[in-house]
Amino acid sequence: MTNFNSIGEAHITRLTEDKLSNFVFVIDTNKQPLDPIHPGQARRLLGSGKAAVYRRYPFTIILKYAIPEPNPGWCQIKIDPICIA
Repeated sequence: MTNFNSIGEAHITRLTEDKLSNFVFVIDTNKQPLDPIHPGQARRLLGSGKAAVYRRYPFTIILKYAIPEPNPGWCQIKIDPICIA
């Protein structure tokens, strides 16, 4: 299955129910990486003031609180080779 959402952007994907989904990178206040989340959950965190935009490309949010023992799971990052200059 191919993901054609945004050519030239990095996508983080997880195989869920035989389809690929986009996810948003997340870091905590101490800049520790966390598990990527669905864009809808990221919008809720940003709207409620619990997170802020850390970087626009690749889109990453930073939480306004620390996670005591972050333990991110395995994920696969796909980068479109067209955008590499």
